Amino acid sequence: MDPDCNNSCTKEPSSPQLISSPQTNRHATGGGTNRQINLQNLENLGAQSTDSGTVPNLKWSFSDSKTKIFNGGWTRTQVVAYLLASHDLAAAQQHLKKGPVFSPKTAATT
Repeated sequence: MDPDCNNSCTKEPSSPQLISSPQTNRHATGGGTNRQINLQNLENLGAQSTDSGTVPNLKWSFSDSKTKIFNGGWTRTQVVAYLLASHDLAAAQQHLKKGPVFSPKTAATT
């Protein structure tokens, strides 16, 4: 445990347990959080003592991706530019009206 920690720091649990109020700050610094996502992903809030840090986090919510709106519908794309841990994976979520065709080349250039 960090000797400079005061009450804003949390102890690392000795065994996995449910944390009712995840904390992402230390020494009064940190960033904004989404409480619901934090509660769903407690393992991402702080690495467990057994984690060697070699496995990247590939979990991504499409709600965090940019949404592009077209005349025929909308699409959300996720590529390596925004999800750096993903070298071989790209994904798209799309909603098209009846008739339009999605073109990845068009979506990538807009």
